Amino acid sequence: MKKTKEEDSLTVKEKLESGLYGYGEKNTVAEKKHREFISDCVAQGICHWYNIIFKGAFYLESLDRLNELCEGKILAIYNCEFDSFVLSGSPVVIDSEGAMHKSNGPEFKKDFQFRGCKFNLLSICSVYFSGEFLIEGCEIKNKFELRNVSFQKFITRGTTFKGRSLVTSWFFNGAVFEECVFEQEALFQGAVINVFATNAIGAPPMRVLEEGDVKEIDVHTDEPKSFFSNVLFDNVRFEKPELITFESIDFSKADFQLTNLIGVRYLDVKFRQELLNRNGLIHDVRLALEEKKQWSVVINDVKRKYKKASKLEKIFLGKTRRFFKVLVEGIKQLESEVNKNKTKQHLLENNYRNIRMSMEANKDFVIATDFYAGEMDAKRKQLSFIGRNILSVEQLFRLSSNYGQSIKRAICVLSLMLIFQMAFSCWIYSNEPIVDVLEHTVKFFTYQKSDSLGSSKLMSFINSFFRILIPIQVAMLTFAIRNVTRRF
Repeated sequence: MKKTKEEDSLTVKEKLESGLYGYGEKNTVAEKKHREFISDCVAQGICHWYNIIFKGAFYLESLDRLNELCEGKILAIYNCEFDSFVLSGSPVVIDSEGAMHKSNGPEFKKDFQFRGCKFNLLSICSVYFSGEFLIEGCEIKNKFELRNVSFQKFITRGTTFKGRSLVTSWFFNGAVFEECVFEQEALFQGAVINVFATNAIGAPPMRVLEEGDVKEIDVHTDEPKSFFSNVLFDNVRFEKPELITFESIDFSKADFQLTNLIGVRYLDVKFRQELLNRNGLIHDVRLALEEKKQWSVVINDVKRKYKKASKLEKIFLGKTRRFFKVLVEGIKQLESEVNKNKTKQHLLENNYRNIRMSMEANKDFVIATDFYAGEMDAKRKQLSFIGRNILSVEQLFRLSSNYGQSIKRAICVLSLMLIFQMAFSCWIYSNEPIVDVLEHTVKFFTYQKSDSLGSSKLMSFINSFFRILIPIQVAMLTFAIRNVTRRF
């Protein structure tokens, strides 16, 4: 049906209110009217859509018209309803280093926002968003799909995913999942980009190039794809965690806050943190760097104050008294700074425990044992200065075997115990023949009674002390061997 001149003169808002897009239904766009609606929006420069019901499948197979529509503006969609929203592009081109070239592939150049919308299906495939992509306060009933999509910045906040969710995408400058609910199955997977290349069947992690040419490549990699970059899961709730799967993902820059991950499945994931020299969470790295900075500030402050105070003292005793006074002040200053992070350490402990339990259920003992060490270390750092650094069960556990992770440390500590016991024996029985002292030491280690040397109350006390410590350290060594052998 041809449009009349009167209809052509109407604005998009007037057409919606009069029902011209919806065959009589106000604020509705029928499936056959989608293209007309887009054309009118482009012609009139309207890139904010409010309270519209889109019937049928809403397909956007080309971004050219949207870029034309949103030139210099943001595409914002508020409180709209879609049966299906599908935005699809062509495969992205990457170079021999796994880098995406900006000039190739479909690109949406401005911010894209969904606020308060309802979808039966939301599907976006093979698109690069160079602005911010926001989904806030939305409800997706059946299926949510982000397949081979590249985001400079991705935020989803207060959104409920009632159906199946599939995310195989890249987040270059971070992503936020905040106060979201996943009620059904969800798969977060390292994206596999289609590559214009000879015999190319995979691609290494993708990054944006400032300049350079796209080359034909022949790539095959079994490494997990780089999925997350500074991604935050904040207060995300998985209603059925047994249906949630993270596959082929590098979590080294992912942060979890108030998100219960117990029961979630992990397949071929990485949590490696070079600063910690083990698998761990990026939040732990940030706190470790902050603690290192605090120590550096306190040490420099103690040195400065002592240097200034020591000039007022002439004798050694006075300088020593000044030093300990300044040291105590420095420890109090450090303690006040550490107390500010105790809540963060408590949350970190819970995160480590949640993921450790999931890893143990997945039989991934490599990451599970490292996360157990992280859990215990976060628990130790919540203690007072003396408990945290000198005397506590957690600190002794750390010193004896690095929370059951280091066989080498456990053997070294056990060897030191044996050497100290032998040295005490040689000192106390210095007048006795060395052969008799060695015989006494061997019998002590093998729990035999020795009558070759005379009795000594001091030696009896030392032997009793080491008879308690050595079996404990042997148990620490056994625990460390068990943890390491479980990895293979």
